Amino acid sequence: METTTKPAGDIRSQARSKLSDFLLAEYVHMWESLLRNEELGEKRAAFFVTLVGASGGILGFVFRENAPFLSHDQMFVAAAVVAAILLCLGFLTVRRLIERDIVTDKIIFSLRTLRRLFLTKTETEAVPNAFFAPYAPRKPRSVKLLSIEKGGWLRTVAFVNVVLTGVFVFAACYVREWAVAWPWQKVIALVIALAGGIVVWILQLTYARSLITDNQEELRKAERLD
Repeated sequence: METTTKPAGDIRSQARSKLSDFLLAEYVHMWESLLRNEELGEKRAAFFVTLVGASGGILGFVFRENAPFLSHDQMFVAAAVVAAILLCLGFLTVRRLIERDIVTDKIIFSLRTLRRLFLTKTETEAVPNAFFAPYAPRKPRSVKLLSIEKGGWLRTVAFVNVVLTGVFVFAACYVREWAVAWPWQKVIALVIALAGGIVVWILQLTYARSLITDNQEELRKAERLD
């Protein structure tokens, strides 16, 4: 029994006859992808913050004042090691959150484009609150160094990394036996820890701003608003 293969042109014409159904299904898929992307990023960030809190609690329990499990002389070594490990995980979490924002922006621009396939500019202006203003220029996502703005997981994790940096630097000063009996040397250790935290904050948000801004510029250049 012979089978006949339909020409590619026939298949394409049949697919185009159902183009509206395909676009609507694609819209639903993108919207669900947006929600999943946001949810996965939030779960990763929440896990990291929880892990940092749990690690601090474990260290406090192990080196408690009465009947500690380990000698207090080892406390700063343990704090430095734990802070270093968590800091590495924190940087990976920041990178994941940056990628989450990049993917979110891509999906949002795609959804805007699909809305414009079904809606004219006049129709959206008649009901400006109904369709997320698909023809209006989108306000860029800003990442400012000196402002927490709406907070969010990216800045929260970045701040936790700042704290971990301070803990690591200060604990490392003790591990290196910085003659801690002298108050002024403790102050110097605190200043170094603070400076390290500031540097880490600036580096994280500068890196995030660079990637997110470049991505948004590419999306805006490819978008037509007429």
